[in-house]
Parts: sequence; C-alpha cells; structure tokens
Amino acid sequence: MTYQEAIDYLYAATPVFQQVGSTAYKPGLEITHTLDTHYGHPHRSYRTIHVGGTNGKDLTSHTIASSPPGGWLSCGTLYLPTPLRLS
Repeated sequence: MTYQEAIDYLYAATPVFQQVGSTAYKPGLEITHTLDTHYGHPHRSYRTIHVGGTNGKDLTSHTIASSPPGGWLSCGTLYLPTPLRLS
C-alpha cells in the first residue's frame, strides 16, 4: 500500500469531523480499545515512556535517554502538530 492509498483509505473508512460534524465524535475509549485489540496490542511488544505536557519534554527525553536504565533505550521525539498537509 502506498502512502496515498493509506491516506485515501483512512479518509474513506473513518468519519472526519470536518465532513460529518459532531456525529463523528464518539465519547469514551471503546473504539480505541477495539482498535487496540484488532491490531494485537502493538504497544505491548516494546517498552515505551510517554513524556507529555506543555514544557520540559525535550530535556526530560534527553535525561531519560542518557541515564541508566534509560541509557540502553532508543529515544525519539515527535512534536505535534507537525507541519504536514495530508491532502
């Protein structure tokens, strides 16, 4: 599957708030849990540390990556929203 095919599939298979409106919003975590089960709980196959919040994520991530036991971990950062246009 190409990147464009994946984007087309996601837009066709999931309700987009901008197109459907408030009916696209589903409160609770039932859908998230269903997707997690469907994909076999991928987060359980590797260790992660989620660093969230407003300030200090970069310093915290670098501290985790450089100190034991974090020294043996790969540490990556993802800043959202990313300046990426999907369509």
